[in-house]
Amino acid sequence: METNERAASVGLDCHKTFSRVTARSAEQRVLWRARWEHRDRPKLRKVLRQLPPGTPVVLEGTFGWAWMTGKLEAADLLSELPGERSRWRAIWSPPAAVRQQRERLRSLPGISYILAHTIAAEVGDFARFPDARHLASYSLLAPRADESGDEDESRPLGRHLGRAGRRTLKWAWLEAAHGAVRSRGVGRQLFDAHAEGGTRNRRPGYIHVAHRLCLVAFACQRDQKDYQPVPPPRPGTAPHRRRGAALAPYPHAAARQRAPKRPGVGQSNQPMVPAGV
Repeated sequence: METNERAASVGLDCHKTFSRVTARSAEQRVLWRARWEHRDRPKLRKVLRQLPPGTPVVLEGTFGWAWMTGKLEAADLLSELPGERSRWRAIWSPPAAVRQQRERLRSLPGISYILAHTIAAEVGDFARFPDARHLASYSLLAPRADESGDEDESRPLGRHLGRAGRRTLKWAWLEAAHGAVRSRGVGRQLFDAHAEGGTRNRRPGYIHVAHRLCLVAFACQRDQKDYQPVPPPRPGTAPHRRRGAALAPYPHAAARQRAPKRPGVGQSNQPMVPAGV
């Protein structure tokens, strides 16, 4: 643990045998995080005394919070319980920029409170990524292939997702993709276009929707705008007549799925020109 006089508040998540602790500055910037074991009580009291006197500690716990409150008061720290006082919300409330980031994430289909908080916590500042593809790679949603022309006895991997990244972030985007597909909106159209209406390749279909959600979320955070189901027209161009194509990379993807095809040739059953009599 790093002792710092700038610590304006401390958050303590009290469990049965240990506690998770996070210290923040007056600007709500994380100063340090630590794990405190409960078995060594003398060491715990010593660590608490290292905090500046009068530091408010937002305590959260369902087991043993009473004895932890006594330890905090013995160390001249202010114990703030969410169920008893209202000042803890003003102390531990995130900055306005973080709240706006979560609200923009919630504007996307399939993302609600829990997924918005998870994605915001895992990504942090979206501006630290050069573009959306780097964010997708960090989220383990960028397909890649490690094959070459050399002969190898091992089984070819083909296109697969990477392993160097945030697994929790990958889970959050995939959960959002399932919600977007269930919403029967553009996410469902994109899923049907790549999974043949859900009859084949369902997992790659969900991965594709999650990848697209990741790209759209980066664009929303970059432009500081909420998600719009109908994308605005580009400057100098006429408005797009087709609605609901914001997530789909191909505007004609759904129409391409519905068009009947002749087996084996991939051509439409309808003749291009009327046949002569």
